[in-house]
Amino acid sequence: MTKSLSYLGYFLLVLLVPFVCLAFTACGEPTSGQFTENGVTYNVENFTATVIGFESGATEATVAAEIQGADVMAIKTDAFKDSTITTLTFAPELAGTSLMIEENAFSNSAIKNIVNLPADTILDIDAFANMQNLESITVNGTGELSVENSALVRTTGTETVFVLQPASTAPQANFEDGTLTLTGYDRFMQNSFAYNKFVTDVIINPDVVRVSDDAFKGVTVSTITFAEVDRYEVTEVESLAFEINKNVKIFVPATNDNEIDSWINYSNSLIEAYAWIVHPTGCSNDNPQHVHEVPTAYMNASFEGISYTLNSTGTAASFGNVMNWSLPSYMR
Repeated sequence: MTKSLSYLGYFLLVLLVPFVCLAFTACGEPTSGQFTENGVTYNVENFTATVIGFESGATEATVAAEIQGADVMAIKTDAFKDSTITTLTFAPELAGTSLMIEENAFSNSAIKNIVNLPADTILDIDAFANMQNLESITVNGTGELSVENSALVRTTGTETVFVLQPASTAPQANFEDGTLTLTGYDRFMQNSFAYNKFVTDVIINPDVVRVSDDAFKGVTVSTITFAEVDRYEVTEVESLAFEINKNVKIFVPATNDNEIDSWINYSNSLIEAYAWIVHPTGCSNDNPQHVHEVPTAYMNASFEGISYTLNSTGTAASFGNVMNWSLPSYMR
């Protein structure tokens, strides 16, 4: 009898083990591996899930808050690169979580609409790089991120940051006839206006502290105007902030040579060496608009009917009637 009970007990134990394991998996460690749901592919490992890709051919996708019992923590680099998805939605349950979006997560994707981006999302500086088709973005929850005048912005206890203007949407504030005025924010971060199809000229007000590299990547601007010359030490424009071409001109509102020389020598603008430095008005009422510096690489052009060319030694050769010409140190 005892022996029979022992066999019965063993038999029952064998039957129960799988159910105990299943219960443990459901309540404890999530199932590891790769899973695709609602157009999104996840990798689950060590109790966390990350977005690593997308379903081929999908045009709509939703990023979940949880997959296979694991919390979704990040969208990895290149996760949606070259994807056909046009609308990417974030699950409402992600609001209040610190979701991380890594660099180039959406590079060259077809995404036109980002819906319910969590307000507490942590963004790599190049999280929105190369998003040329984006038309709109909305934010869900309460946090540092919000949408103002169609643009994504971040507000912290120390600064206000302009994060992203959708490339396929014209700016809705401080913008008229192709001219965009940068104002109202401490910093314009990487890719903030990248590939924007509407901006042709930029004015920088002195309340702006910094314009970061690649802020205007892929945008062919004609002029960059500093609104005030006596605040030249305030605004830092990083050297790669604009997609520089040989016709880009920096207008500095100096009224005399001393003011423009001070701007050239002491300005925090690092694009100074990459574009023409021009007076928007003459140094006096008798002088026309004229150039003070032209980088060697962007010579062989003209301004106000005056030709600028290079001689055989690679230095400035013909300036017509240019007033107050000064040769930059890197050209000497």
